[in-house]
Amino acid sequence: MTFVLEGVQFREPKEQFPSWNGDNYRDWEDCNGRVDYPTGTEFRLPPRFDFVVTDSFDKTVLKTENKTEAMARVSNMISDGNFAAIRREQFAQITVAQFLAKKDIQLKQKGQDRWQSVTHFSGVTSSPTRFRFRPDDYFQVDVKTGIAQSTLDFDDVDELEKYVSRMLRTSNNSIHVTRRPYGITLSL
Repeated sequence: MTFVLEGVQFREPKEQFPSWNGDNYRDWEDCNGRVDYPTGTEFRLPPRFDFVVTDSFDKTVLKTENKTEAMARVSNMISDGNFAAIRREQFAQITVAQFLAKKDIQLKQKGQDRWQSVTHFSGVTSSPTRFRFRPDDYFQVDVKTGIAQSTLDFDDVDELEKYVSRMLRTSNNSIHVTRRPYGITLSL
């Protein structure tokens, strides 16, 4: 089973008064199975590095993410009497929002009634926040009053239940609920 925020790290603010001299956050941790986060939590993708081994002509001999493998190659080159140098290069990374959007993750902040796409997520929560995978289906609710008809879409079953039960108690409208799969809409 994959976790919602697999591959993402977070750190929460310390429970103290803000300090100008010190770090106001705990250490970075993996999200694992956690989906609820308090206000002020920061998110990032863990930094990834390449270790590049070069010879005396600055020609790349080995490029790998494995530091042990790179150091073994440098040791072999030096023991053979050759010049060797090693340097660490950081990968260019996408933002947390881009990473989560590719995985179809949604977020819902406290006080909001709708799940939102993470495309504009800055990487810091501004209120208590919950994350989830976007469901495969959504529900289309057609409400008909006389000759007027309106259509609403819900992908949260709890919100759908709340809306339909309220409509059944308080109105004489005809209600029709249809389950539909998410799809790609092309406009040509």
